[in-house]
Amino acid sequence: MTLGVGPGIGKTFWLAEADSAYETMLLERGIPSTEIAHTLVAAEDMTTANRNDVVLVMPGTYTETAKTTWDKNSTHLIGCGSPNQRIPATAGTSGNVYFPCTTAMTELLLISGHHCIFKNFSTYLSTATGIADIRVQGRNTLLENVFMKSGQNATQLASAILGYALYCDDGAAGYCNGLTVKNCHIGDPRNTVRTDGGMIYMKGVYNAGMCYEFHNCFISGWTETAGVSIVYQSGNYSCDRYVLWNNCVFYNFYTNLGGILTAGVFNDTCGTTHMNILTGSTCQYGWNVWGNNDGFMFGVLPQANAAGGKLVTMTG
Repeated sequence: MTLGVGPGIGKTFWLAEADSAYETMLLERGIPSTEIAHTLVAAEDMTTANRNDVVLVMPGTYTETAKTTWDKNSTHLIGCGSPNQRIPATAGTSGNVYFPCTTAMTELLLISGHHCIFKNFSTYLSTATGIADIRVQGRNTLLENVFMKSGQNATQLASAILGYALYCDDGAAGYCNGLTVKNCHIGDPRNTVRTDGGMIYMKGVYNAGMCYEFHNCFISGWTETAGVSIVYQSGNYSCDRYVLWNNCVFYNFYTNLGGILTAGVFNDTCGTTHMNILTGSTCQYGWNVWGNNDGFMFGVLPQANAAGGKLVTMTG
């Protein structure tokens, strides 16, 4: 198995369901019980910052009852289940690494450590207080092959600021800089219909979250309410410099393909310097325009230019 965390790996710890066949297997292979956790909180507690420690998660359902704050730099969480983590079974069977939660909290996983890697698992936070499954504050975070379902509580479904799959938190200087999201499913068209909000929430109050990149991601949901977008770049400093969307698909389900929303994929209210750059095969279905502020949207249809092709402003 390729961990993708570099050759200088620190200590390895394990997360397995208590009394499961996987825990038995680990013990039989000589893994000390002191290196096997049963909850995400306990697993993070085992690691040491700046040592490149890795937590390997065995398949199973880990129903979390407390928020995990992943605050140790250069520590990583890698699922060891099926490479296809999308749409986990309710019981987390068939090889999924699944973290559901219905306990009141603002996010299931708060990432505040820097240079951390998270791969190969699924999340689902459904509670009236839930802002997002995963909230990123740390710099140079990598999310890869993660399925973030988003919340299904009635309060979340009707809120512009709750129930997201991913929260890019730019609320202080340096927060969330250099976030990279690869091969992830963000949201789910099987979700209950929303009347507000979206799947990716970018919010900040300082010249903070810079240079985000999304590669090969599928961002989806279900709403039939005019004016609802799927990416909310909320207010000044919610994003800075650029947000790259490379080979990404944005999709909104509408019952029986009954309509196209009169809103943009992006609800961009950020008036400070930034641009959304759409490259590769990035496309969308479900909205009649890309965004509500075309001046910050640029695509890859090159215009003739004496100095070479250039990005063009996206309209319509």
